Amino acid sequence: MPLPYYYKDGLGGCSPAQWDYAFYEDELGKDNPSLLDFRNIDLKEISPDLIFINDPCDEYNLSFMIDPAFFSKKLKSCTKQLIYIPWFVTSEIDLEDKEDGKAIVNAENYVVMPAPVHSDYVILQSEGIAKLYQSLLEKESGAEHANYWKEKLLPFGSPLFDKDKDKENYASKAIWEKLKAYQ
Repeated sequence: MPLPYYYKDGLGGCSPAQWDYAFYEDELGKDNPSLLDFRNIDLKEISPDLIFINDPCDEYNLSFMIDPAFFSKKLKSCTKQLIYIPWFVTSEIDLEDKEDGKAIVNAENYVVMPAPVHSDYVILQSEGIAKLYQSLLEKESGAEHANYWKEKLLPFGSPLFDKDKDKENYASKAIWEKLKAYQ
């Protein structure tokens, strides 16, 4: 479901709403049943079993923001399970490697954000990235929450691996199978 979004200026002001629905109509076809118009959907009313999101920041991204009606905290109240899958993959980051120090500090900008906190599960590309998320989220929330994060952070892969034959065990189909088994 394409959502409205805004670009932000350096002072936090927002551009007029952008919406790429026409692009998706051209790409998928106007009558495609999987193309939903947010203006005709009441998520609280239909209460989907799952909602997948890919924006970690909600209002905290300095340059981009989805419509506030679709922030993770609000979506959480509309579904049985909210699942966050990052829209990107990153190079593997080793917490023990001093060379990865800058990458670890930078990761705070997308890890310690609302979507990982509000989601029931976070699907991550690898065990190493799950350890990175756990370390940063534990640092923010306290070591007493270690088990909470460990259960929530699932190193199942990324849909962005779909076209990489070497990573098909971590692509969409494999993620879906792991999620079904996990439930």
